This record gives sequence, C-alpha cells and structure tokens, in this order.
Amino acid sequence: FLPCPLSSWDKFGSRVGHMVAKVSRLLLIICFITGFCIAIGRFYLLMSIFINPCDEMKTNLWGGEMKNVIISADGDRMVYAVPNIVADNLTEYCIEFCDKWLRTSAYAKKYRRNGVLCYNERDFIEYLNRFKFPQEPSVFIENLGPIGIDELPIPERYKDCPMFHF
Repeated sequence: FLPCPLSSWDKFGSRVGHMVAKVSRLLLIICFITGFCIAIGRFYLLMSIFINPCDEMKTNLWGGEMKNVIISADGDRMVYAVPNIVADNLTEYCIEFCDKWLRTSAYAKKYRRNGVLCYNERDFIEYLNRFKFPQEPSVFIENLGPIGIDELPIPERYKDCPMFHF
C-alpha cells in the first residue's frame, strides 16, 4: 500500500487515508491482472509451437519468424524451431559453433576436455539462445529417433527441413 503522509491526516482527517488505501488496492489489482494476462499470452504462444509442430514457419514470442531444422550429434535426430536466418544458413551456423566458438570462446571452456570437444545439439541451441539470438529463442519440437541402423524415416512434415549432423 502507498504510504499516507502524516500531514494529510492532520489537515483532512481519515478520509484521505482511506481513499489512498482504496486507490493503492485498485492499482495493485490492475497490475496483477495485467501481469497475469501477459503471462497467459506468452504461455499460449509457447504452447502453440508445441501443439502444432507441423507448420514449417512459426512466430516466436517476440514476433520473429521461425523454421524447423533437424540436428543431431551421434544420437537421436531432434527437431527445433529456430530463427529463419539460422534455418536458411544452418551449415554455416553449425560450423561457426564447432570450429570457432567452441575452440576460442571463454564461455566454451566447459566443452573442452583434454584437447577434445564434448558437446551435443542441445549445446548448439543453448549457444544460439544465449549468444546469437537471445531475443529469438529456439525451442525443441520433437525427437525423431536415432540415426543409424534403427533409423526411422523422417516424417513427411519435416522432409524439407534443413538438416545437420555434428
């Protein structure tokens, strides 16, 4: 609640104090409802990406266009919604991550172990979200299963998606 200065109590009595208390409660309720509506809107947009992964192009929480890509690192093939520029230049971004950032960045020390780089596709997505496109976060859509002998065919809805295997 907003504080009521003592001088207003002296001059106008308790009416001003009650009015200030009512206004402060009303402002608090308005702020709560507004924040709740914004949170619901963001939750709805985020869930729409997961509920309807068939769309090739999506809109992220900040209005940027997103496309699906398939990436893997000696494991399951994962579908992620990434910013358009990443999808359109997937190989270049993946090579930059592997050959430049992992080897030279101070933030990538945890991936360098005894002269060997240890990382997976989630680390690439973290790199995109944290360092390249923090305002356009990439999100996981679906696991398509393993690469290799047990490999299942790529679903029709993902046939035209860019792919990269680390």
